[in-house]
Order: sequence, then structure tokens, then C-alpha cells
Amino acid sequence: MKLLDFCLLLLLGALFASGVLFIRIAVPVLGPFFLMDARVILAALVLLSWAQFKGEKVRFTGKKRHWLALGAFNAAIPFSLLAWAELHISSSLAAILIATMPLFTSVISAIWLNEAISFKKACGLALGLLGVAILSGLSPVELSLTHGLAILATLGTSFSYAFGGVYIKKYFQGVPRVTLTIGNFTSAGLLLLPFAFMNPPSAMPDLTTVAVVLGLVIITSVFP
Repeated sequence: MKLLDFCLLLLLGALFASGVLFIRIAVPVLGPFFLMDARVILAALVLLSWAQFKGEKVRFTGKKRHWLALGAFNAAIPFSLLAWAELHISSSLAAILIATMPLFTSVISAIWLNEAISFKKACGLALGLLGVAILSGLSPVELSLTHGLAILATLGTSFSYAFGGVYIKKYFQGVPRVTLTIGNFTSAGLLLLPFAFMNPPSAMPDLTTVAVVLGLVIITSVFP
């Protein structure tokens, strides 16, 4: 691995970890659905404005059901599951559990795209899974139904991300990255909108929460 690639990988990991922390701070105030809907809608608006500023054309081609499926599996479902889970487990545990995503991706790709899992890849996945298991065991986890469901929700987040990634490879080859991201967030925003209206915040967010939401939008949704 080249040094630049390694540095970019570290940066991506740092951005993802910061997103998990931002969610942990804001979700008790705004609730899972309202927070995630605000995240994707604001991110879509920022990206659309940036694309127009740069003169890039954003055209959504293909069937609407594919865009809705993309928004569901690559944003609406995993974002909501993770936000709910972080009401009950620590952000560090959530981040560790989401590290199982490459394992899910390999299995889904092997089944759906007939991509063989080589011995080298299998060893890497096994080592990664072992690392996740070791890190998860570093601190005690409360054994209760709520915590168990939160852990399953986080693993569901990982699976949904993996499925969404494979879905992109299957149906969105050749689509420009900006168009793909805007379509993803817009579809997710539409899907989450009814749930956000049914579960509004109980109080107006303070400046800290607003700053965290903006960080979640800019740093972890738009910038990557």
C-alpha cells in the first residue's frame, strides 16, 4: 500500500469515527429519524449547490426504484439503525461493530456478483473479524435485551452499508460520484421524511447540537 493511500485510509477512518461521535451527541436531543433526515437533506442541498457552482450537471437516469433502494440501503436504514443504537451503546462499541462491513460486503458480493473470495482475502477478513472481537471484549457490555437489540441494530447498519455498496456496483456503474451521492441522500431524505414528522424533537436544539449536526453534514457526509 502506498503512503498516500495509507494516509487517505486513516483520514477516512477518522472521519467515520467522528461521525459516530457526532451522532452520539445529537441523537438524544433530536431523535434518530429527525437527526438522520436533517443530515441527508442538508447534505444533498450542499452537494447540489456545490455541483451548480462548479457547473456540473446532475441528471438522475435509470429507474426510480433503484434510486429509492439505494437511498434506503445506503443511507436511510443504516443511518437510522446506528442513531437508535447509539442511544443505548457507546459510540466506540458502535464503531468497532461497524468494522464488520467488509465481511458482509465479501459475502454479499460472492453470492450476488459471483466474486470469489480468495484465500488471501479470507485470511484478511478473518484477521479483521478477530480484531473486532478482541476490541469488543476490551470493555464489559451490559447484557440486557435493549443492549442486545442495539448491537444487532449496529450489525444491521454494517450489513445495510455493505448491501448498498454492492447495489451501487450492480446498478450504478458509470454514474458520476456527485450525482450518485446527491441521489442517494435525496432518496433517503424522502424515505425518512414521514418518520421525522412523526417523531419531532421534544425541544429546540441548542447551539452545540446545531454545530454537531453541521459537523455531521459537512465533515462526514459532504467532505468524503
